[in-house]
Amino acid sequence: MLIEEKSIDSNTSGVNAPAAKSKIYKIKITDQLGNVKKTYSYPLGVTSAKLDFSSLVNSTYIMQTYDNNSWDNQQFVILK
Repeated sequence: MLIEEKSIDSNTSGVNAPAAKSKIYKIKITDQLGNVKKTYSYPLGVTSAKLDFSSLVNSTYIMQTYDNNSWDNQQFVILK
């Protein structure tokens, strides 16, 4: 499976967002060792975002989304 970009939508509960209809203010992508690979900031908050992961190598990553209250984590794998 090739992941070049990932869409984040806070209107869907569970996998893609911390809570339904909440805004996302920060997104952080880390590798398995906790090294930060990408960061995105949205000072006014967004309900969806399109992220470009084309520069990431094959590996397992953690996407952390911040809703101005708490962090939510989602693991994903890139295989090219």
